[in-house]
Amino acid sequence: MNEKKTTGLEDRSEGEDCHTSPLNLRTNEFDNLTAMHYIGSPEPDNPNVIQYNGEWVELKRYSKEEVSGMLINPDDDLALTEKELALLYSDFSYEYSIYFAKAKGEDALKECMSQFQKMDAFDNSWYFVVKLWQAPGEHVSAQALREFRRMLKKRKQLGDLVIAVGHDGKLNPGEVCMMLLTHYNERCWPAGFEYEWARKCRSLSIKELKEAVPELKQTIDDMVYEKYKDEVFLDQMRDVIAELQYNPSLSWDKVEPVLDFFRQQGSPYKYVVRPFLQVAEAKTLAMNIDAVDFYLHAVLWALKHGAVVNGSSSRQSSLDVVRKLMGKPALAPIINTLREVENCLLQRGAKTKAELDEEENSNTDYYKELDRMRLSSL
Repeated sequence: MNEKKTTGLEDRSEGEDCHTSPLNLRTNEFDNLTAMHYIGSPEPDNPNVIQYNGEWVELKRYSKEEVSGMLINPDDDLALTEKELALLYSDFSYEYSIYFAKAKGEDALKECMSQFQKMDAFDNSWYFVVKLWQAPGEHVSAQALREFRRMLKKRKQLGDLVIAVGHDGKLNPGEVCMMLLTHYNERCWPAGFEYEWARKCRSLSIKELKEAVPELKQTIDDMVYEKYKDEVFLDQMRDVIAELQYNPSLSWDKVEPVLDFFRQQGSPYKYVVRPFLQVAEAKTLAMNIDAVDFYLHAVLWALKHGAVVNGSSSRQSSLDVVRKLMGKPALAPIINTLREVENCLLQRGAKTKAELDEEENSNTDYYKELDRMRLSSL
């Protein structure tokens, strides 16, 4: 009589269900994670192979220490740090799932992406951590890396994409293995409090929002554990600057100190230049010159504090938008402000969309692309 093979997956001492993600456990409340390995075909002799979402996957369990060890390797071509993974193990984080995919050939990264999709890896994803392994001495093409990151970003809902690139001696030439870790970070407690403040950050004017800050602090004192107060307050401020809305009753000199306040509290401003210019362009169509001038000053404020200058849409860069606005006769009264924005962009190294495309197409070197990825994560 054959003895049943087991790897301990049947042991549910922590309440974890191998067929679903442990959505009801915080990461600080359990020690082991169940990962899905895409295999694509049944293995009758393997009790840990199941059919999930119509696809055959093998379940394996890893401790949190093993997962961290797989993700963090200082010798990786593109390495992760504990700081980059801090959100994963915070008290507000829920673990969704870990997925593994393996493929071979010129389209290996695209095939891994396809395997993740077959396993529903992106169905409930909020934050992504990705680790890519290659055979020793091999390097995927820069173009393949770019395409893979574009595919991932189309799936991303919140947060920054965290990615590492390394090597594994167990892989054969031409093979790549990929680990995708998806998780949801509650970011605040309780949830109703978070949703209420998210709503306020998006609906109140900047003046009303500033007046509401004392109320926010008091609510935190009343409802949230003392040790979480600073973290929760910081989190609720994170999108205020990006959600800046023009208010005709407020001049820029009244708004700027408010933005400085929220910037000091941790509200992000790194990628607001392109969105602010986009809104300014829309206000031009509505012939609202005062609003255009307001958002141009917001752009100058963001550039002053080090915001990214070359973030672009598929059609035009920030520099393209400013030069387009300079050609609008209706904006002649604020042409000096437009020129100031253009000069500031050029001083910071801003480029047109055509220049950015030419630079990207010429950057086919693997290590150059990794350097671009490092810079984009700073």
